[in-house]
Amino acid sequence: VTTVVFPKTPAELAALIAQRIRELGVQRVLFGSDAPTEDSFAPKAAWAAFRTLPLTEAEFQTIASNVPPYMR
Repeated sequence: VTTVVFPKTPAELAALIAQRIRELGVQRVLFGSDAPTEDSFAPKAAWAAFRTLPLTEAEFQTIASNVPPYMR
């Protein structure tokens, strides 16, 4: 997940993104914030925006601790 949630993401879109994350499985989601676009923002701000999704604290913790298999 990278640059899909912005500070002003509409609630309907945020709910859809959260639904898709759950469909995929939070254990399979990696967070990233390095999109090379003019409107991208710093990792701390990107994580803060991502945290506005209607996910549970446990889901955020799972995503935050996910490590891709090739880095283990």
